[in-house]
Amino acid sequence: MLHIVKIRVYGHLKSHIGQGSIDIDLGTEKKNLKVVLKMINELFPTISLLSEENRNIISQDYLILVNGIDVRVFDDISEIYIENDDEIDIIPITHGGIYNNDHFNTDTMRL
Repeated sequence: MLHIVKIRVYGHLKSHIGQGSIDIDLGTEKKNLKVVLKMINELFPTISLLSEENRNIISQDYLILVNGIDVRVFDDISEIYIENDDEIDIIPITHGGIYNNDHFNTDTMRL
């Protein structure tokens, strides 16, 4: 039986992948999350999902959900097994902001 996992990406990651989601064939055996993240890195080298300092933890630049659950609640991502029809959401933590104060006047701002 093939294990197919849906990967959904958000924000600037869509431009790296070329669309908002892809399906990845994991082969005939389920794989742990660390292996799946390495597979994604190999397919899309411009996305570095694992920490540069410690390849056993997820980069602080991303929030990763497996079937809607934040994987940071687990101690070890290699203990999270991805099975057929699982869904992984990859959400970048970084986002845009205001670079020029000329367009933003705090004197008139109300909360």
